Amino acid sequence: MDSFLSKLKEVFVTNLPLKIGAVLIALAIWFLILNFQDPVRTQELFVRLYLRNENELVGSQHQFFLENAEQLRNQIITVQVRGNNADVQAFEESLVAYIDLSTDRIIQTAAEGRGEINTMVNVMGNFGDRVDFRSHSPSTVTLYLDNIITREFDVDFVVAGQVADGYVLVEERYTISPDALTLQGPSSLLAQIDRLVLEVDVEGQTGTIQRNNQRPIAVNEDGDGITSHDIRIIGGVAVTVPIYRGGVVNILPPTHEGGLGVGFGVLPIHITPSQFYVAGSGDAIEGLTSITLPPIVMDGATESFTREFDISRHLPAGVFLLDSTQNIATAEVVIEPIRQREFTVARENVNIIGAPSNFQILTDNVTFTISALESVLAGIGNINTSINLIGRGEGEHTINLNVNLPSGASIVGSTPALVVHIGNNQENNNLPPDDADETDTQEYPDEIEPEPEPDEENPQDDEGDSDDETEGD
Repeated sequence: MDSFLSKLKEVFVTNLPLKIGAVLIALAIWFLILNFQDPVRTQELFVRLYLRNENELVGSQHQFFLENAEQLRNQIITVQVRGNNADVQAFEESLVAYIDLSTDRIIQTAAEGRGEINTMVNVMGNFGDRVDFRSHSPSTVTLYLDNIITREFDVDFVVAGQVADGYVLVEERYTISPDALTLQGPSSLLAQIDRLVLEVDVEGQTGTIQRNNQRPIAVNEDGDGITSHDIRIIGGVAVTVPIYRGGVVNILPPTHEGGLGVGFGVLPIHITPSQFYVAGSGDAIEGLTSITLPPIVMDGATESFTREFDISRHLPAGVFLLDSTQNIATAEVVIEPIRQREFTVARENVNIIGAPSNFQILTDNVTFTISALESVLAGIGNINTSINLIGRGEGEHTINLNVNLPSGASIVGSTPALVVHIGNNQENNNLPPDDADETDTQEYPDEIEPEPEPDEENPQDDEGDSDDETEGD
């Protein structure tokens, strides 16, 4: 037995390096033979998913939107096959992994909004038994479907920027047609839209802006824009933004015509408001600063009243009010009875114009009656009076008294006068002292009613605006 083991050991040990080398060479030859023969084996192939019949989602009978279409197009399907390398490579080039989106297959999924659909694998060509299809994964994918609907949205018109100086915008005169547009898209996206907004830039503009076939943008309730290739705006809008010259027009108080009641007069007519902001074309508004209202017919009036004027009806063609809601100007017509009042002025209170070195006022005081409207007469206090001695020679002169009266007041009867003597030997003691107090020397008796003159229905000017004064001779 020992002899046998010894011989066996000798067989393995003798020329051991040579034997090991021979084994390695045999293994290499065997490996080369196997590769040259391309043996059959199981392999994995990776194919991108294809969406078949996608156009049927928006066919004539149904309108569906595949929310995760982009995600599905990037889905990789792993296909497991068995075959040699050459056959598998040819198989891979013709391999198709897909889902069928025919309406009949997914209508139930669309109704529910979400559903599973099987993935399919097919190969173009006939490989017989050379390639064995084993499996693929994932075997199903999830579809997220939404209905495509149409919905109408209002279009908001927004003007951005400032027009040139001297020009104005009138929002009421903007035009947009139509003022609403129809959008088509997934109901989930359209539900986020609140309105459509169209913006027009008017920065520095001086003339009317017109735009056709404009496409507004969709915004949500917060005003944030919503953009998506899956939303389609049907049609466009035409807009017009007129730009006008602006200005201010003054309203002149109206005059009056026709007689008042006997013994009555009218104060100057007051108009409120007296200014309006206007706009218009350059030619129409050029040089327009004021407008005159038609006269007010008194027709024997004896009481105060107001009269309203629609200013928009009295503007020239091509000019309009900027604020059409503020178009009324009110004329206040104040009618009062005409009263008379007697005044006395002492000679010391008469202002001497051109006084010579020696003169004497021979009249101690002068009394006269003033006629005026009740409120005007009540407002008369100290009366400024004067006589003019410029150019007067020596001797005795009767000189009319200049009386400074408020508008609407007049002297009844003849003009009051003073007698003045001018001479070389006359001592001038008639100049009023520096500290003379006019109120101490003037008398203001109670008012007296006017006596109607026999030949005139109304002795005073209806408007109460007579301010004639008689100068000295």
